[in-house]
Amino acid sequence: NWHRDHAYLSAHPSSPIIGQPSLYIGGTEDLVLKMFPGDMIAAMKESLADLRGAELLDGCGHWTQQERPVEVSDRLLSWLAKL
Repeated sequence: NWHRDHAYLSAHPSSPIIGQPSLYIGGTEDLVLKMFPGDMIAAMKESLADLRGAELLDGCGHWTQQERPVEVSDRLLSWLAKL
């Protein structure tokens, strides 16, 4: 969806805040979450005004949808049903 994100941010250059409802699904073993100091999920809240949840899959790495397709789909469908 990066095309839409880029188009939205380009149309709203003064506001890097994404206002749409969002859900983060990641893995506890994702090295990207460990690359920077501090809590990366808490840091997301600065840019995601409507972050409605963060799901961390225990033992999962960076490619969550490939490593745990059923778990990712279940969590995403559950979250979407609540919108």
